[in-house]
Amino acid sequence: MSMHIQQRLRQRGVKEDDLALVCDVGETFSDGYMMTKRAVSEEISRLKAEIQRLEKLKGVMVIEQRNTLVTVYRPNHTKCRLVLEHGKSISRKHKECSYAP
Repeated sequence: MSMHIQQRLRQRGVKEDDLALVCDVGETFSDGYMMTKRAVSEEISRLKAEIQRLEKLKGVMVIEQRNTLVTVYRPNHTKCRLVLEHGKSISRKHKECSYAP
C-alpha cells in the first residue's frame, strides 16, 4: 500500500480489513473497486446461505481414523453429551478436518 492510501484510510475512518473486503467483494472497474448496492446484496445473500448451511450441519459428527474420514452421523442427545463431556476433543483451533473439498 502506498503512503497516500494509508493516510487516506486514517483520515476517512476505513480499516485495512474494510479495504480488503471492498477489493474482494466489490465490483471491479477499470481503475479500481467499488462496493455497490448490488455487490453488497450479493455478498449478504451468500453469507445468509452459508449461515443456513451451518445451521443445517449443527450436531453432525465426522469420525476420522488414521487420517481417513470413515463415517458421518448425527449423534443422539446422550451420545452428544458423552462426547462433549468425556471425548478426546481437540479444539478446532488446534486441529482441522483433513477433508478439503
